[in-house]
This record gives sequence, structure tokens and C-alpha cells, in this order.
Amino acid sequence: IELSKKCLKEKLLRIKQVQQITGLSKSYIYQLCSQNKFPKSIQLVDGGSSVAWVHSEILEWIDSRITARDEGVK
Repeated sequence: IELSKKCLKEKLLRIKQVQQITGLSKSYIYQLCSQNKFPKSIQLVDGGSSVAWVHSEILEWIDSRITARDEGVK
């Protein structure tokens, strides 16, 4: 099986890890997701309820918040 280099570098985060990294509550993360203001989660198993987020996408979101702050955007 040949895996892409991107796949080998990516890490999936569960909700508790996302909460720790962002400082946001679970309910607020899901609220932001529903408003398309936060990276979308990935369903871990087809038909299952477990989800995770791509680590690099969370870090990009944090960077975007810092940029918005620095540019005076709300």
C-alpha cells in the first residue's frame, strides 16, 4: 500500500484535544462548525458517530484568528 506523503504527516485530533489546543468548549466548537466558522470534522467510520479534526487545519484556523486580530477584523 502506497500512502501519500500528506497522509503520513497528518494527525487526527479528537474533540478533547481540539478543546485543549483552542481553549474552546465542546459545544462552542460544534456551534462554530455548524456556522462554517471552524474546520469541518471527519467521520472516522462510515455510519459511526466518532469524528476527528485534521491537526493542520486546526493550526491554520488558529493562525487565521491571529491574522484577523492583527488586521483588525472581527
